[in-house]
Amino acid sequence: MYKKILRFAPIILSLSLFILAVWAISQEFKHYTFAQLLASLNHLTTSHKLEAIFWMALGYLSMTGYARLGFYYINHLLALGTIIRISINHS
Repeated sequence: MYKKILRFAPIILSLSLFILAVWAISQEFKHYTFAQLLASLNHLTTSHKLEAIFWMALGYLSMTGYARLGFYYINHLLALGTIIRISINHS
């Protein structure tokens, strides 16, 4: 019985944290409509949008490189897809 609880504990914890995160985000945006959010995005210049995408991609690339270096250091060979998934899950 104890092993069964330990087996499902990470899943329950992950789902609980996900639900908490969705609730927190909904509380932050409850004063705005979807149309207002889209309008504010439309006010951004293309250069600002491209800069944001660039920095986001650079962040994911650095996290992926850091994870890959860590796995190389501990002598584990993992597929790049697994490393990318780990990096995205921890961001």
